[in-house]
Amino acid sequence: MDIIVTAPVALHATMMAARDHREELLKRYAPAYVQKALEIERYAVAKPEIASDSAVSIVFCREIAKGGVEAALWELAEEAKAGLRVELRDIPIRQETVEVFNTLDLDPYILDSCGSWLLFANDGAAVLAQLQEQGCTEAAVIGYTTKDKKRLLYYSGVERFLLPPKRYL
Repeated sequence: MDIIVTAPVALHATMMAARDHREELLKRYAPAYVQKALEIERYAVAKPEIASDSAVSIVFCREIAKGGVEAALWELAEEAKAGLRVELRDIPIRQETVEVFNTLDLDPYILDSCGSWLLFANDGAAVLAQLQEQGCTEAAVIGYTTKDKKRLLYYSGVERFLLPPKRYL
């Protein structure tokens, strides 16, 4: 199955971090840029609606919430009883998120991403086309599931194992 993210990750976490660390961010960024971070949740999307009469099949769907995209990947892989291969560079993320979390030394892939959904689908290209018709212009196929149980993340060719979220440890 293909793995799809419907909207940029860590939007809610970015807004919260910009609110909670506004003064610190203003020391580094222009007020207009910090304001963009405070309003970033506008890029969130509603739960995707794929036409039920479509041959396209979404097998698993979950909002990316507490624990971020890494927790959601782990949980859906568990549910699917599958391994996965995901390219982190393919995960949609806004530049404001990158800047805020670089400044605060936080990992956006493990933070609240409410308004972004993770899908496992049989035909990622067809689901992506339907999502884009619905206005999910930043949706992306980020990887695929595998029959083996390895859960691997890649970043520029560097491989690492996806670890279970802390709530499972």
